[in-house]
Amino acid sequence: MRNRSFSRRRPVAIVLPALCVLLLATACMGTSRPGTLQEFQFVRNFPVRAYKEQDSVRILNFRDTTSIVYMDAYALYRLPAVTQFETNQSIRGTEAYLLMRRGAGTGRFFSSGADASPGVVVNVDSFLRKKGLQGEDFDVPADSAWQLVATTAGDRPDEVLEKYAYTRPPTETVFDSIYYYYSKRPPAVDFSFSKKLDRAKRMKLSRVRFLYNERYSTQEQFMVPKREFLFDLREVEPGNPEDTRRLLRRLCGQAGI
Repeated sequence: MRNRSFSRRRPVAIVLPALCVLLLATACMGTSRPGTLQEFQFVRNFPVRAYKEQDSVRILNFRDTTSIVYMDAYALYRLPAVTQFETNQSIRGTEAYLLMRRGAGTGRFFSSGADASPGVVVNVDSFLRKKGLQGEDFDVPADSAWQLVATTAGDRPDEVLEKYAYTRPPTETVFDSIYYYYSKRPPAVDFSFSKKLDRAKRMKLSRVRFLYNERYSTQEQFMVPKREFLFDLREVEPGNPEDTRRLLRRLCGQAGI
């Protein structure tokens, strides 16, 4: 009886260690899987000039996009490509990169994705500020001429929109409206348009629009259409994730970080 009882229990004793080995193996395999990617885009739009084309008036806008990719402990900034001013077209392959560990004070600058060097060591805050990617620190207008005229839902999920209007007679140099968009579900990105407003609203300022209404320009001598300065931070689906992982890992290897 004792032997039969032992033989019935023995498989359990064998299965438990085997299960532990399987769990450990699964955990080890999990750490070697490709890192999860998160990608954010910081979009800026600036109206450069108004011009006449046949019988209509058009606005030439300068627009660029910086991508911020997170994988594990690393952040990779893909800076905007060089723009050919005459055609307002980006020159493919001229995108530079900034690689850093999240929260680090220094990073490595690469002149392009084909840069085979270890990268140039740069101070992250100074570099991003120089590139216009940090330091905006937007705030609500302090001038009493600006009034909050509406608080509504934004056009994105879980978004709140605050509209400010300029209540004095319009001029050619002052915006007519400012729109602040706050996200109730702050994106997990180390970037802020205004830490002050983020704290005050308990949301994240994710988009700011400075708007001009249509008006007559004494300088141009014609009616200028509506114009918009835009600063927009949004999460997007990673484009070409495998290529991005390979690039990030290669740059990490070159930089030795």
